[in-house]
Amino acid sequence: MNIEDRNRRSRGVDNFRGSLGVGMGGFMVTVGCGVIYYTYNKLMNMDPSVSYTLGVMFIVYGIFRMWRGWVLLRKRD
Repeated sequence: MNIEDRNRRSRGVDNFRGSLGVGMGGFMVTVGCGVIYYTYNKLMNMDPSVSYTLGVMFIVYGIFRMWRGWVLLRKRD
C-alpha cells in the first residue's frame, strides 16, 4: 500500500469520525436540553440542582464534541 492510498483511507476515516462527532454532539445537546426542560416543568423526579448540573454538563460536552468533529472535518493536509 502506498502513501496516497493511506492518505485517502485516513481522510475517509477522519470524515466519518468528524461526522460522528458532530452527530453525537448534537444528540448530547438535545439530551441536556431535555433534562433541563423536564426539570423546569417538574416532569422529572430528581433534585433540581443535580438535574440542572447534569443538563449543563451534557450541553457543554455536546458542544465540545461538535467542535472537535467540525475541526476534524475541516482539517486540510
